[in-house]
Amino acid sequence: MTAIVHQADRGSFIDRMPVFLPSLVWVLALAAAFGALPLRESDIFVLLTIFAVASLPGVLGLLLARIACQEWVQIVLMLSWAALALVASLTLGFMPMAVLFIAVPALACLFEREKVLEGTLIAAMIAGVVWFAGRQGYLPEPPSSNATLENFIRLSALAGLLAFGLATLFSAASRRRSVPDSSRTFWRDGIEGGLFEYDADGELVGINKQGLAQFAGVAPKTLFDFLPDGHADKSALHVTLDSVKQKNSAHGLRVSHSGSGQAANYDLRVTPLAAKGWLVHTHD
Repeated sequence: MTAIVHQADRGSFIDRMPVFLPSLVWVLALAAAFGALPLRESDIFVLLTIFAVASLPGVLGLLLARIACQEWVQIVLMLSWAALALVASLTLGFMPMAVLFIAVPALACLFEREKVLEGTLIAAMIAGVVWFAGRQGYLPEPPSSNATLENFIRLSALAGLLAFGLATLFSAASRRRSVPDSSRTFWRDGIEGGLFEYDADGELVGINKQGLAQFAGVAPKTLFDFLPDGHADKSALHVTLDSVKQKNSAHGLRVSHSGSGQAANYDLRVTPLAAKGWLVHTHD
């Protein structure tokens, strides 16, 4: 059995929750900036309100990081950043706060490629409407109470955005290194259930979207990774793989699995490939 597959780590923390690091960096950057403000010259209630509103997208990212592979979560996160950029542009002026709209497509880089286009369109449309409304005089002038405080907040937001962008690029690059090749033409996302292809050594070489969703966006790198150590069905999986190898025919079994974050029962079928590989189909 060890000649067929071997144990590998299930991916780094960044691989499992790529949204977490940028969100954490944003919240910490804001906390550091607002902590440096001279409180004696500022209204503490106003500062706390500003911090709460500005940190909301980051807090949402931290709370939803484990399920960020789901479509609705990705939309919510992108809209939260667009809403923050909108509020900042209306209260502190379109320039330079419109730069915050960059956070929307930046965050989308952590998701599928299609999401980058969606994020760019969302940010461009909202920013365009705000800019046009301002040019036509439809928007009131931003309230001005403390010029020094406003400038400090602007600089803090831009510095936080820079830190957020760098963290996002780091997470996106890390995740790309761990994602298997999805360009193989025989993979069909329309097939019901998860599809995984492994080479003769049990290393993952292809996966469809349903399979990724079953593992919360972090694919099992080897057949051994389907079930963690100590799992009740781990020995049954070993027996099934041995039978597939010896008889050169497909075999299946039912296993309990919670890789997606929710417990479920899966019909798992392993089929040997002519190219000395393995095709695994998992259906809930």
